[in-house]
Amino acid sequence: MARIQLIDEVADAVKSLKIANTTISIAESCTGGLISHKLTNIKGISDFFLMGLVAYSNEMKKLLLHVKKETLDKFGAASAEVAHEMAEGISILSNSDIGISITGFADGEKAGEIYLGIHDRKGHRTIVKKLDLHGGRKEVKEQAAMIAIEEISHLTSDSDVAISEVTIP
Repeated sequence: MARIQLIDEVADAVKSLKIANTTISIAESCTGGLISHKLTNIKGISDFFLMGLVAYSNEMKKLLLHVKKETLDKFGAASAEVAHEMAEGISILSNSDIGISITGFADGEKAGEIYLGIHDRKGHRTIVKKLDLHGGRKEVKEQAAMIAIEEISHLTSDSDVAISEVTIP
């Protein structure tokens, strides 16, 4: 049953991208490529999914996604501010319409504190959503990946997901 729901969610995301004729790229940290993996299991995604990048270290976030050292130093790698810069960075790097980023804590004291960045290059805006998830490392990664995929399927609609947006100055 859960596998069918997963396939439906990912298929909805692909359908949403196709309807909007929108390209997407994803920069992952805490999910370690899980979002990209789930998307690439669906036939036809290559028409819209340009790039998936796992930038786990701060050095790779700076080098590949142009996350500022000052942002990392001031807010930490698992922050709304870094998710914001990662989303913009992946969109620029891949020349995609939408850049999605995800960073946060999969375990430890702050386990489940996840930040999902969504950059809309056409709309010239970036939002960050804070997720408060529960469970162990594997469960947090799985939940974060599925919420990101749900967000992709909502990109072309006006529906809101009950996740708090974080304002980045």
